[in-house]
Amino acid sequence: MKAKTSSDLTYDLSVGFGENELTYFLNNTVNTGLVDNGQPGQRDFDMGGYEQEELNFNADLSIPLADDIFLGFGA
Repeated sequence: MKAKTSSDLTYDLSVGFGENELTYFLNNTVNTGLVDNGQPGQRDFDMGGYEQEELNFNADLSIPLADDIFLGFGA
């Protein structure tokens, strides 16, 4: 939401949301620590993964101090 007040204060408020997910799987590999009687043993591994979510709030404000000088601030 972007607007300007009657006192020339300009503000821009926003909210954003994003998410990512990644999984790891390793297949057809040989782990020498798992060799049993000359046989490779387990060859496929679920390595896990991660999921990330972000919610962002933003506020940008500015007010003119002179014709070509502005004071800007935000959070």
